[in-house]
Amino acid sequence: MMLGNPTPDKFAEAIMEALKVAGDTRTPTYDPDGFRIDFSDGTRIGLTNIYSQFEDLDSDGRTTLLENIVKVAVPGKRQELPATLEEARPSIVPKLWSRGMMERLSLERRAKGETELDSPLIPVGDHLYASIAYDLPHAIRSLNMEDLEAWNLTIYEALEIARENLGSATHAFAKAGDSLYLSLAGDDYDACRLLLPHVLRDFDVKGDPIALVPDRRKLLVTGSEDEEGLELMLELLDIEEEDGWPLSDVPLRLADDDVWEDWLPPEGHPLRERFSRKRKEFVASLYGELREPLQELWGEQAYVASVMLIEDKETGERRTVSTWGKGLRTLLPETDEIALVTHDEGVVLDVPFATLREHLGEMIKPVDVYPRRYEVSAFPSQAQIDQVLAALSYHRSE
Repeated sequence: MMLGNPTPDKFAEAIMEALKVAGDTRTPTYDPDGFRIDFSDGTRIGLTNIYSQFEDLDSDGRTTLLENIVKVAVPGKRQELPATLEEARPSIVPKLWSRGMMERLSLERRAKGETELDSPLIPVGDHLYASIAYDLPHAIRSLNMEDLEAWNLTIYEALEIARENLGSATHAFAKAGDSLYLSLAGDDYDACRLLLPHVLRDFDVKGDPIALVPDRRKLLVTGSEDEEGLELMLELLDIEEEDGWPLSDVPLRLADDDVWEDWLPPEGHPLRERFSRKRKEFVASLYGELREPLQELWGEQAYVASVMLIEDKETGERRTVSTWGKGLRTLLPETDEIALVTHDEGVVLDVPFATLREHLGEMIKPVDVYPRRYEVSAFPSQAQIDQVLAALSYHRSE
């Protein structure tokens, strides 16, 4: 049993030892950068969420957690899934994933030449995925496409069953102030209740339902026309700590067709800048987290540019900026502005990215990665830069 608060490295060593004692004959390799254990059979255990749970438990809870890891992870000790859909149906549940987490796993596997993850994923807004899991007595086991095919289920059929099961479970919502609802079921499915629009539409909110799921144990809901509820949502986002399973800091609006879409208050709204600031911080962090695995995948073929957050000292407004360097094949992030840089002259110009795409669109090619990036090979000529400058001068004089 691990006493005190072991470092992440010591924690990983203890997990590998526990698996070995339990009879796991696979060869484990600890990856400290990814904070996970890779096995010789191609499987892996991510340790971030487990470590976060471990730190919050007492001695008995820690012992139970380690026992459950062994039960789920060691071949031969895993509980097999039911053979028939009829047996499996009551325990099929939904699961929400950060798209950034799934993208990182995908990039790392591709960089190593490994096959893609065979996970059933359905987009929820721009930054979340809904998936399917099986609720075991000691753990929640993610299901893959092979599992669903064994029950003759499509992704959407499985998700519908999962939503029905979650919908029949106990819900517990409280109100903060007069107009912000919080899910307090405490069953690891609070955020997943985002997938129950018929439940959320029963809330007494002003305007369209607006939801936020910063991590798996938090679901905040208010109305698009409720300034007090929206401000309280921002305040809770600022002060609450993540539970080790972060999801998204970008609010979602429930559209008429029960589809969630990313949302910002409209222009002129008193809270628009604060929500925009949060979104920019969140997306900038995604670019930062995924830059290294993307660079590893592309190697020397291109430079993966970083994102900078710059704050206006007078207004407090933040903008995102990246650089386009002369002579460098670059993967540009989608930022507010691009700084055009030459080796001999320094920064030439900070240009709104939208303006560059409008006038140099043929040079800026979208790349199929998340968050969105664009490939540029050649640097703009002086004539092209002059064209962009003229366009900027024209718009500023209007």
